[in-house]
Amino acid sequence: MNGLRIKPNPIPRKLEPGLSKKEFANIPSHYSKEIRYINLYYSNVSIIIGSKLETSHYPLEWFPKDDPNYIGTKYIDAEMRGSLTAEVIIDTEKENGLARCQ
Repeated sequence: MNGLRIKPNPIPRKLEPGLSKKEFANIPSHYSKEIRYINLYYSNVSIIIGSKLETSHYPLEWFPKDDPNYIGTKYIDAEMRGSLTAEVIIDTEKENGLARCQ
């Protein structure tokens, strides 16, 4: 073994003050029942909160009642018996292409 040296084992680094890697790895096996109860609690809370959420695909409800978009769309709905919201994308191949037009 000419010139080959064996490296000493490094001192184990601690993750938290007072907990070594081995102690930290033993937490799930020692506290498995508590971990399951905490998981069950948070799962139930998230299911309860998720069941109370209401979704809406009527974007007019997202605006305040005094917003010009809300007022104008309600007027068009009343006078023309309906409206449709559409988004149009125009590619000018320039940054802020339409914003600079006058």
